[in-house]
Formats: sequence, C-alpha cells, structure tokens
Amino acid sequence: MEDKHQREELRELLLEEFQYDQIYNLALSHTSEEDIWTDSILSINPDTHYVAIKASEFIGRDDATIRHYLRSELSDIYIKPQKHGRYYRLNYITIFRIHLISLLMEKVGMTTNQLLVELGAEPTFESNRKSSNDALIEQISNFKEAVNYLYNSNMNYQNLLLEILAMDRSVNQLKYEITQLEREMSESNQEIKQLESAAYQDYLLDRQNHIMVASLRKKQKTSIFSLFKKDTDDEPLITEEVDKQLKDKRLDAIKDQIAQLKSDIEAYSGKRENLVKKLTEDEKKLLVLTEQQKYMLSDSNNGRMIEAAADFETVE
Repeated sequence: MEDKHQREELRELLLEEFQYDQIYNLALSHTSEEDIWTDSILSINPDTHYVAIKASEFIGRDDATIRHYLRSELSDIYIKPQKHGRYYRLNYITIFRIHLISLLMEKVGMTTNQLLVELGAEPTFESNRKSSNDALIEQISNFKEAVNYLYNSNMNYQNLLLEILAMDRSVNQLKYEITQLEREMSESNQEIKQLESAAYQDYLLDRQNHIMVASLRKKQKTSIFSLFKKDTDDEPLITEEVDKQLKDKRLDAIKDQIAQLKSDIEAYSGKRENLVKKLTEDEKKLLVLTEQQKYMLSDSNNGRMIEAAADFETVE
C-alpha cells in the first residue's frame, strides 16, 4: 500500500509539472499511457539525484543511449540536467524528460531535429562538438577525477567497514552478556527452588519426628491412666500451632539466603534491561551502517567510475 501511495504521489507531481509540456503531450498522442507511466519510472525517488547509469535502469535503455541524449542539442534546450563538477546528477523531472524523448525517438521514430522543431528551436545540422583533442583531454580529466573520487570513496568505505566490524562486535558482546545474565538469573531461581524444597523436606522430617514422639507419649499416658482413655484418644498428635512453628523454623533458616538470591536476581534483571536497550540501539546503528555499505557498493556511487570509463572509450 505504501509503494502504491508513493507511485501515485510521483505521478501527480509529474502530471503537475508536465501538463503543458510539448514533448509530454506529443508522447501522449503518439504512445500509450502504459508506455509513459511504467513501474520503473514511478519507482523513482523524487528526493534523490541519480547518475546516468542508474537513470538508464528506470528508463529501460542502455546507459550509452542516455549519455547520447545528454550530449545532444536537446540537452540544453529541453532535458536541462544538473551537473556537479563534470558529472550529471539527474532528478525525477530530468529522467522523465529523457524517458519521453526515448519514447518518441525509439518507438515513434522521431529525430532530434523534429523534436527541436516541436520545441520551437532551430534545428542544426553541423556538429558543435569539441575537437577530438579537446574532447580527449576533457575525458581524460573526467577519468582522473573519477579515479580520485573512488580512491576517497574507498578510504571512506574502509572506515565504514571498520565501524561495521566494531558495531558487530559490540552487538555480539551485548548478546553474550545478556545470555550470561539470563543464565545467572535462571541459576538463582533454581537455587531458590532447591532451598525451598530442602526446607520443606526438613519440615516434613521434623513433623514426622514430632508425631512419633507424641505417639509414644500418648501410649505411655494411656497405660498409666487407662481410666481416661477416651480423653487421651481425642488429643491430636500435632497441633496446627506446632505444625506452623516447625514450618516457620525451616523457612527462617533459609530466609537470608533467599533474600540475597532475590536481590541478585533483581540486580541481574536491571543490568539485563539496560543491556537490552543498548543492544536495540546498536542493532539499529548496525542496520544504518549496513545500508550505507550497500549504498556505497551500488551503481549510484560506483557509476561515476563506470560512466567516466565509458565516456573515455567513446571519444572519437
């Protein structure tokens, strides 16, 4: 749903921008809306600038074709790409303009001069390119700049890898410490259960001894005071009060130990909570760093080197 909403928003932006555009209306009359509003075009991020090689993926054409359009007479008159240094940075409007030109030239068969006429510009038939030597010098300069850029990028990439490694170690260390605290908490709870179980067994033994002693005393009384047999038979071997005293005696014996263990568990729990918060933060940071790594490895960055190399190879 979110992707669909973003695509609709981009389409509205483009419609608002191009409703009176000659090339758009020409493409609309000669091609279909399916050709114009492709999924790849509507997946462009309106807040991002792209290099030519990435723009070619949105348009569905070879990057050499995109560079050809950017060097043509249509570039200054209609496409109007932004440049950062010697490199093109294409936003969603510029990419859409190239897309429209590509449709009209490749699907409809129109020429550059025909499009210039539609735009009200004078078609030119003489090449306005620089001389081969000038072009060669410029492309060598572009290539050198790209190499320098990639060198700096690689240094940044190495630093990023070190950050990712450090953050990954931090995450693993936190996970280990949390596991250790959970183990300590489990062992303390188990120790409490063992103490309570042992105290209960001791209480049962004390209770049994008390009953045996009371039973012997009762027999002695019965033989001596046979006349009061009925009364002695009604006497319980252990009263509720005595039973409670025996139980409390065993619980009191382990009270301090259990209190200490519960205090330890509470401390472990507090430490664990803090570590879990830190782990959540570090995992988010690691995710951000990983996304940065993906970006640095993507065409939108490495495209500068590829683009410069391709330009260098096509110099006449």
